[in-house]
Formats: sequence, C-alpha cells, structure tokens
Amino acid sequence: MMQATFERLDTLVRLPRNPKLHDLQDINDAYDEFGFIQRIIINDVTGRLIAGAGRVDTLQRRKVAGKEAPANIKVDQDGMWLVPADRVSVPESKEEAASLALNRIGENEGYDDRLLASILSDLAADGQREGVDGLAGTGFDGDDLDALLLKLQSSGPLPEDEDGSRDEDEYRCPQCGYEWSGRPR
Repeated sequence: MMQATFERLDTLVRLPRNPKLHDLQDINDAYDEFGFIQRIIINDVTGRLIAGAGRVDTLQRRKVAGKEAPANIKVDQDGMWLVPADRVSVPESKEEAASLALNRIGENEGYDDRLLASILSDLAADGQREGVDGLAGTGFDGDDLDALLLKLQSSGPLPEDEDGSRDEDEYRCPQCGYEWSGRPR
C-alpha cells in the first residue's frame, strides 16, 4: 500500500546504481517557479529512494547554499527540510527495475509536437507580454521551441501571416500568434 509521508532530507538513501542523469539547473528553476510539486518515492523494503534522486540532489544543493526551502517543503524545528514522499513496498530484487520504470515510462511516447508547440508558444507569448520568461521552470527554452517550430515547418507548409502573405524570414504561429524568425534548412 502506498503511504504519503514527509521524510527528512538528511536521511534519504539513494540506490547504489542509478543510471538516470539529471539537469539540476532545470529542476532548480522549476522549484523557483512552482515549488516542489512531485513527491519522491521510497521503497519501504530497503529504505532506498527509487524515484526522485535529481529532486533530492537539487534540494540538498539549495540547502547547503543557504537558500530558502521551496514551496511545499516543510522545515522542522531543527531547520531540517522535510520532503513529501510516497512509501511503497517493492521486493529488493525488483527495486532497480521499478526505479527504471518510474523514470522511463511516460518518456517512451514523447510528445504530440503540434500540441506541445502550441502550449510552449502560448507560454512564451504570455511571458513576453508580462516581461518574463514564460518557459521558466518547464525544462524547455526558446531554443527548444525554435527547433520544434522548425521541425513542424519542415513537415508541412510554412504558416502565413493574417493577410495571407509569407515573409521568408519571419513566421507567426496561426494558433497562438507566437513569432519567430529563421528559415528552415
């Protein structure tokens, strides 16, 4: 049975073998933007972390640097950060396989590129209007959006401006109005 808990940051134990790489800066940016919004998972059988090593690494770096705990991280009377966690029971012989599944499943299918481009374009455009980086904390940046839009352009006709014309160096998403420049190669 899965049980929700808060775990002391200084007591978390990692798997001895974890092949997952993490972009700690992206995780840190997400904490700045949204707080801590995804629980870690601990195997009750071994007491080891089977999901969330990158999140934990980022929290530890923030704490050592003297930063404030992100939203949704509790701080106890001793100043220790308490991390939202789910505890599950997985046989030790299946622990690494469960960890791989938790990191891999969901990545296999990728994204619906058109829908992703629409959402990212909307976020970027909203951010431009507000004078902020609308993609902050998402794990995507303007270069990712540009590459995605170029990929979509190469798979179909270039978008046209509202008047039906097309500027060869500047483009506008017909759905969200996001503008970008550059010619697909």
